[in-house]
Amino acid sequence: VNGLTTSLLNMLNDTALMFFVFFMLVEPKTSPFSRRGRMIYGPVVAVLFFVMGMLLPMLLASTGLLLDQTAATIAIGNIIAWIMNLKMI
Repeated sequence: VNGLTTSLLNMLNDTALMFFVFFMLVEPKTSPFSRRGRMIYGPVVAVLFFVMGMLLPMLLASTGLLLDQTAATIAIGNIIAWIMNLKMI
């Protein structure tokens, strides 16, 4: 098993990530109201999670700050959902 496969398997075993995906992300109060909005929101948050995983360690390495990838993604995702609900997407 190569490093990428091991990394993906470890990510799938992460309890916080599973809670994020199956409870926080689909919570009706924190996701877009319309079907179209949810169809856009899902891939946007998935890409955001990936990008945050790549960028956060590089950006925060020099500062010594720690920021959780899942928490940062859900916070930004909630802001995106709020904007989408205002615009009725």
